[in-house]
Amino acid sequence: MSAVSEKEPVGVADPAQAPEGQAPTPLAEPATTAPAPATDTPPNDDTTNKLAPQQQQEQPLTADSVPTDAKREADLQSAERDKETVEEFQYLLEKSQHLFSGLSDLPEIGSKYWQPHFQRTFEVYTKLWKFQNQHRLLLENPVHYGLKRWEVGEIASKIGQLYYRYYLRTSETNYLHEAFVFYDAIRERNYFRGELSMKNSALMIKKLRYYARFIVVCLQMNSTGMMLQLLEEVKSLVEVYATVFNPVDKMEWALVVKEMALFMQAVCGPVPVDDAGVTLPASYRLVPRRGRVEKEPKFRLQEALVVGNRPTQIKFSELTLDMYYVLQMLEREPSVNPMGAAPSEGAVSAEPSATGISESVR
Repeated sequence: MSAVSEKEPVGVADPAQAPEGQAPTPLAEPATTAPAPATDTPPNDDTTNKLAPQQQQEQPLTADSVPTDAKREADLQSAERDKETVEEFQYLLEKSQHLFSGLSDLPEIGSKYWQPHFQRTFEVYTKLWKFQNQHRLLLENPVHYGLKRWEVGEIASKIGQLYYRYYLRTSETNYLHEAFVFYDAIRERNYFRGELSMKNSALMIKKLRYYARFIVVCLQMNSTGMMLQLLEEVKSLVEVYATVFNPVDKMEWALVVKEMALFMQAVCGPVPVDDAGVTLPASYRLVPRRGRVEKEPKFRLQEALVVGNRPTQIKFSELTLDMYYVLQMLEREPSVNPMGAAPSEGAVSAEPSATGISESVR
């Protein structure tokens, strides 16, 4: 915030001069000088005449000194611009929600059918993310819209889901990384806060679902340390949810936490070590591409159908243990650091392409 400096008052008289409207006190005259005769004519106050030009200096313009009609016109134009900004935000928000809900209806195969819809969805979310950042102060003002922080978090969560869904259809792990970056930024900035103070069970459910999605992404990223942190956090959240709100689905969320713990135990359990007992890095994915290949292969794997080999096995969400391993064998490691920079308010790929995201959000 810029400091506000106080201006010196204009037209202040010299302290050595007499106040306005009062003759200065005469200096003592020698005893031989006769006193001035009394007269009804007021004395010629030179000091008062000197003060007048100073007090008549031009005063700075204030809100009250601006002509009323011009000020009213300026206020009307400002209010109209604010209204248009809010309407544009509402339009982008509704359009993004409509496009996002349509992702579930797209066919599972045939990129020429589903890719254009993803393209339009990325473009709209790019505009929405940048727009809410540029006009955040106006949108947060309750007089205009009253945008809540958790609503910004929900937009960021939708972008993370959008990247993750695109990863599932392409097996390009760079998109998985972008989903990780957005989910991690939501947690770091605590967008979904205040669910207890507001006694808002719906906000608590949004927060729990966000944690569940983030854990799935961490599983795919093989980020063991982050998975364990998130598991402890979601356990506490489920306990608070059951105690404070006493919902009808508290047993379902307890089962979700149990599935999380079992899946993590299965994934993190068999860790390879060397002869000295030192843990060895293990990856099931192919190494990232290094530059361009001089000769492209004639055949490329575009689609794969993976079928589980057991009717019942450890799973979390829709991800079974054998699916988890087979999917990674068909993918390459991300070409970016999974613990990379946080997303900027305007950084969403519109093409979509998993470009690096460098700036921070508020």
